[in-house]
Amino acid sequence: MRLSSARSEALAAFNEISTRLGASLDLDETLLAVARAATQVLEADIGAIFLPDAEGKLAVRGLYGERSRAWRDLHLNSRGLNARALGAGKVARVEDYVPIAEADLELASRRVILDEPIHSAMAVPVRRRRALRHRGRVPPEPALPAGRHRARQRLCLR
Repeated sequence: MRLSSARSEALAAFNEISTRLGASLDLDETLLAVARAATQVLEADIGAIFLPDAEGKLAVRGLYGERSRAWRDLHLNSRGLNARALGAGKVARVEDYVPIAEADLELASRRVILDEPIHSAMAVPVRRRRALRHRGRVPPEPALPAGRHRARQRLCLR
């Protein structure tokens, strides 16, 4: 019974995402819907989608379930869970992020991790054209036609 319920929730989330993609050209609205749907499907507390900013760092664009105001100023560098996921080209997980953040003063997401607090977390690199869009530092986004933006990184936190 639980499996069919989870599947129904996942299908409902995918339906919401596809409806948003078809109905809106507003990137931020679409990214928020994707973050909300992923959070619900994964039964997570927080969902965030990161896109590269003008400096090539990952910045939060779609965010759902957050409590800390530190998310708004967060720009990720080449350290931490997201960098590990992008560098390896696969899902990266951590069971308890708090001790890592306490020990690593240079971790860009340190304040967010400690404010929330974030314990278990997962980062998922998004593939495009069968290749990862990142190895190491995030390159600038190439120009895409209006309404054809793609998320590079999704972070779902439990």
